[in-house]
Amino acid sequence: MITHDLQQKATPSLTDKTHLWARLCVVALLTCLVVVGLAGCASDADAAKNAVSDSLSQFAPKEENEEALQNLINNEQFSTLGVDVSALVKTWLTDYKFEVGDASVSEDGMSATVQAKVTSKQLLSALDAWGIDYTSYASQAAYDGTSAADIAQTAGQMLMTKCDELEPVESEISVSLVKQAFEKDTDNPVDMPAENERNTVDVRWVLDSPGQAAILTAVLGAADYLDEAGAQE
Repeated sequence: MITHDLQQKATPSLTDKTHLWARLCVVALLTCLVVVGLAGCASDADAAKNAVSDSLSQFAPKEENEEALQNLINNEQFSTLGVDVSALVKTWLTDYKFEVGDASVSEDGMSATVQAKVTSKQLLSALDAWGIDYTSYASQAAYDGTSAADIAQTAGQMLMTKCDELEPVESEISVSLVKQAFEKDTDNPVDMPAENERNTVDVRWVLDSPGQAAILTAVLGAADYLDEAGAQE
């Protein structure tokens, strides 16, 4: 007979796996935020605001956004737990909205800060709480003789319940951007040339690391994971 202590050790804990998945989720979603806006098609301030709006628009509850986000955050762990990732994303994005406010541009015109207001459910908060609850549940359920399949099914239901219980959080954020040079008509970044040679490249606004962090924290509740994941330039 397996003792309770041994059974606890034999029961897979999702706490570490959940933390890893959350970090991977943050890394994946950072790719969404590598959005660029043409710096020359409008005033610098308006172009910066457009770049932030484009980034935040990727989380709006639209079918094409939901499908793209499902592909980014999907994980085989969800399949094991019987979690419907489509339903998970829809629940997360429910009530999502944003407003882009004022923009300020530095004197040299190479950096900008845009104010925004974001309302979003904090998905990673639900994931953290679920991981802790699941570990406690699974240990006791395995000790009681519950099958692995039933434990997995219940775990998936617990996750969806946590997500359904989420209330949207309103955040006011400052999103920072910098100008980046790209090869003409491509997304290949290059060094910024001298001012009198900038007509040889495309110059666009991109979110810098703090700008990406501000958006992901507002959209996901990702503050605890960003240092580990590393915001991509």
